[in-house]
Amino acid sequence: MTKPLILAAAILLSPASMIALAEGPAAAESASTTRLTIGSPAPALSIDKWVRGESIPAFEKGKVYVVEFWATWCGPCVRAMPHLAELSKTYPDITFVAVTKPDKRNTLEKVEEMVKKKNEQGLMQYTVAWDESKKTDDAYMKGADQRGIPCAFVVDQQSRIAYIGHPMGLDAALEGIVAGKWNLSAAKSKYEAEYAVEARRNAFFAAMDQGDTAKAYALAATLIEQDFKDDAGTLNGIAWEIVDPDGDVKDKNLDIAMQAAKRADEIAPNEPGILDTLARVHFLKGDTNAAIKTQEAAIHYARDDEMKADLQKALNEYKAAKK
Repeated sequence: MTKPLILAAAILLSPASMIALAEGPAAAESASTTRLTIGSPAPALSIDKWVRGESIPAFEKGKVYVVEFWATWCGPCVRAMPHLAELSKTYPDITFVAVTKPDKRNTLEKVEEMVKKKNEQGLMQYTVAWDESKKTDDAYMKGADQRGIPCAFVVDQQSRIAYIGHPMGLDAALEGIVAGKWNLSAAKSKYEAEYAVEARRNAFFAAMDQGDTAKAYALAATLIEQDFKDDAGTLNGIAWEIVDPDGDVKDKNLDIAMQAAKRADEIAPNEPGILDTLARVHFLKGDTNAAIKTQEAAIHYARDDEMKADLQKALNEYKAAKK
């Protein structure tokens, strides 16, 4: 079970957090003159299949669009769906587009199945796009040096990027943009300040992806003790990046993972995704009893049967190790 990572002023990795780390190689940081940011012209959408809704050949002047990136495996993405559904009803003249790409756990079949299921629940009744070639993801997510999902981009009436961030933060932006009162310059200044902090976080994950654990661990102290000391999602993401059983980290610094996981648990107690991470750290450090106890708590606080079943697999693993 892979966890998530957070955005600028929001939260990061894991079903317990608000943002999940998108799968795939880390994007190299773009030059400041070319990086997609607030005020940049919105890249065209290059979509291989429109799963739901009409195709969007180009952004129309005078119209507002929300382009959101998500994945079926991303817990924070699923939890943001009711809010997006509510916003799409509040602003019927805004076109909401949920874009997703293929990865080892996100397939077109799974996307179509989830869209059908969520539609029956009154959710995802907006445009859904399958980015098979990943051209749109490259243009937006990599273009803006964003690695966490869900991530939403608002395209304003002049086809400019007016907001980049978590979908849960869309309310004020959409209200201002629709009313013609959105201060694009102020929004850019705020975003760039947040981006500078995010860049340090992204550098950690990029270094981990590249196998440069020495560089990553050198950054970890500042992230844990300063930049994200009160950000449970990011802390959880740091710990999970180190201990993820599906990952390929050979030099696992379990002391750093424990520091991050424990702090995340202090900030957001009883969050199943964070408890799941903490249990994994306990297990790798050889404290199987603590791993079992913590994983049982994660299952207890899990929000649905699907999450419980996923968490149960790890619990079975820990119990089997005691035999």
